[in-house]
Amino acid sequence: MNGVSILICCYNSSLRIQETLKHIFALRVPDNFLGEVILVNNNSSDNTKVVVLQTFEKHSDIGLTFKVIDEEKPGLSFARARGIQESRFDLIIFCDDDNHLDSNYLLVAKKLFETDLAIAVAGGWVKPKLDFYPGKWIEANYAALAVEAVSKEAGYVDWVFGAGMVVRKCIFDELKERGIQLHLTGRMGSKQTSGDDAELCQLARFIGYEVYYLPDLILDHQISRHRLTKLNFIKVNFMNVFMVVYFYILDQLIRHSEITFSSVRLSFLKARLYYLLYFFPRIFLGKNSFYSFMMFYQNFQLVFWIFLRKKRFFETFNAVKSNLYHDGGT
Repeated sequence: MNGVSILICCYNSSLRIQETLKHIFALRVPDNFLGEVILVNNNSSDNTKVVVLQTFEKHSDIGLTFKVIDEEKPGLSFARARGIQESRFDLIIFCDDDNHLDSNYLLVAKKLFETDLAIAVAGGWVKPKLDFYPGKWIEANYAALAVEAVSKEAGYVDWVFGAGMVVRKCIFDELKERGIQLHLTGRMGSKQTSGDDAELCQLARFIGYEVYYLPDLILDHQISRHRLTKLNFIKVNFMNVFMVVYFYILDQLIRHSEITFSSVRLSFLKARLYYLLYFFPRIFLGKNSFYSFMMFYQNFQLVFWIFLRKKRFFETFNAVKSNLYHDGGT
């Protein structure tokens, strides 16, 4: 059905969800607009659901319908899948519980997707909204927080941030019809793992659609205090090492369906060694020393990973190839 479903996935969000909903209620909604807000309570142990229901009761006249559903299986991808299943409309906006949408977000998204039917996924300028400013070092590392200090030019891109991502609902049906699965679970509870948004972008492009970046799609991403420390960056980097492996394999197999496991593993190792040599001197000589340290640290881990986890690399290669082309790896 022609309209927009705003999907908000929550885990223990009672202290931050009201600000998110405040911006939802401030959205410009034209007359006769078909839209809904679906909040998925993803196994919360606090009173998120109570807070949301009480807030919804006070805002029943803004042109959008509201409902709350429960998904007990933890993980952002499971919550989103449940929300997609429950949604009624052909466009879905993924609004995280710390995303504050610009008042024109609905109008801009709808116009973009009506104008260009090739676009399946779109995102925009995700601006940083920090609890405090930890220092100049944070700016070179904004991408790890899924934010940008300045916007980019509009155009087709490989991927966009998951915050505020707009998606045609039909691509989930097309992926299912082709037997292609989304493998990554995204954030699970308080664990800041990632990658599910970029995976969706890659697979949408694989089946023939486009991904688009539009700076007029604006939102503020509220970044919690505990995420704004160097120690947390190091911890999250360690947790997300496998994502680098997965996306390298996925990208290589999308580009070259006949590429072999040995070729991918060798090129991956060469790339890690190059980055080690590139970033190491910049830790001491560059102006973004912490960013260079993070890149060196990540690639140092990956070099060890590729030798210690050869079997898992092989299994991942085969799983990705089978998912894309429904045959075994080599």
